[in-house]
Amino acid sequence: MKVGMRKRIVAMAGIALLLCTGAVARSREEKKKAKEEAKETKKELKENLNSFKDIKGTPEDSVIFYGGFEGMGNDFIFTQVNSDYEPDIQSMKGELYFVSEPVKPGSRYVLEYWCWHYHVTYTTFIGTKPQYHTVDYSQNRSYTAQTSPLVIEVPTEPGLYYFGYYAGESSIERGELVQMAYNPSVEAKDNALRKILRYYKGTAWEPLIKQELAEAEVAAKQAKADRKVEQKKAREDADRELKEERARKREARKEKRNSKSKGKDKKDASKVSDEVEATDEGGNTDEDDE
Repeated sequence: MKVGMRKRIVAMAGIALLLCTGAVARSREEKKKAKEEAKETKKELKENLNSFKDIKGTPEDSVIFYGGFEGMGNDFIFTQVNSDYEPDIQSMKGELYFVSEPVKPGSRYVLEYWCWHYHVTYTTFIGTKPQYHTVDYSQNRSYTAQTSPLVIEVPTEPGLYYFGYYAGESSIERGELVQMAYNPSVEAKDNALRKILRYYKGTAWEPLIKQELAEAEVAAKQAKADRKVEQKKAREDADRELKEERARKREARKEKRNSKSKGKDKKDASKVSDEVEATDEGGNTDEDDE
């Protein structure tokens, strides 16, 4: 092997080793960051759970409203705006699902503020040595009672109130929240109840939450079964349409071949007719000559 080729191979091997080393280091850094985030999340969850221990209000005299958001935020604030009731603020940190403390039946809460905390990790190189950086971002939006895209009209009857599961960021830009089409509300309700049970475990609300959770689980299973049936029917319809389309194409090709064959037969028949006529004409000419 030539010296120049050997040097190039060694250099390429060295670069590959550096890239692998960088990937391993980046993986370690990402795992470390993930552990820190998980630790912080557990800490926030513990603080939230502790805040519900001495909660006031029961299923006989209060309402808990709950629901979910996706792609919107992890910090929410709702404000009570009904002048017939005392001012109140409901706030919560978490992912996807929101649950209030017990509130007065008949009150009205508007989404006043949401904030989305997230971070982006990127890599730079000094020579061949990788450097890892993490940038924290915060996206938020505030509303007034008149501009809020979500108003919770708390029922006048005590108990639990599910306000739905909504798409977030893009809908917020339009000033409206919409029901998630691909995540059926009934299944989201099931997941939301599982979460609020963690907060209200050991309180007077636990039996009611478990009862509603059992009903939601049945509804969620039925929704999944119905969706499977619909998906199966959609696949069968698509397969049938595909077969029909293929049959139509085969028939069209067959007709085309038949048309060509008929055209050829007609052409051959015309040619034979011309030859016969020519022969007849030739024969008549001979007789005339005689």
